[in-house]
Amino acid sequence: MYSKTKDQIIFCYTFADLFEDVQHLSAYMCKNAVSKDGADLSERYAITDDEEGMFRICLREALPLVQEKMMALTHGLENAFESSLPALAIRTVAGGDAVPANTYREVKDFDDTTPILAITPDKSVVEIVPCAGEIASTAYTYYYNNGSADVVVIHTVDHKAYNPNDPSLADAALQTAIEQGAISEFYTRVTEQGLTKLSQELFTSSLISLEKNLFRLKRKSVL
Repeated sequence: MYSKTKDQIIFCYTFADLFEDVQHLSAYMCKNAVSKDGADLSERYAITDDEEGMFRICLREALPLVQEKMMALTHGLENAFESSLPALAIRTVAGGDAVPANTYREVKDFDDTTPILAITPDKSVVEIVPCAGEIASTAYTYYYNNGSADVVVIHTVDHKAYNPNDPSLADAALQTAIEQGAISEFYTRVTEQGLTKLSQELFTSSLISLEKNLFRLKRKSVL
């Protein structure tokens, strides 16, 4: 999923979503591949809940290969890559009431306070500011900090010179590349060479697609 702030496009994927997708993708790969002796590979090689720890390692090793493709869009940004964000939950505050402690709202253009980046219940990345003591307005959705979320976050500079549909395409290509990278790293560690080769080919293809879609975010649309 991606979100836009005043100057950035921020791509964010939760670990839980990535792991779920990777399990489905690996199960399908194994279901449609057979070993040299014709055996079904699903039971032995499909990524399951038991491999979560190994998946974290594979994700960590794959991410730099994907992030490298993003570097041209991160010029001038510090901490362009993050792995944890505050996880927000919605707090109900009636209009006209005083806002309680540990309450936040999204940044508006007129805010001077340094914002905090966080992830909402619908997995959008937003900039928030503390607002305890303010009089609640129905113009805002209020949140409280509900812990932290394991995420993959990549900040990019918003050049504002693209077709409005291009960020969605880049978002899909980026998530695919991250997932295929983790799968590729996982299957480099198994003895089934067919899965190793296929996963590497899919990862390479996903990186090519990602580069094409990222290029669109840097050029003016002719449409």
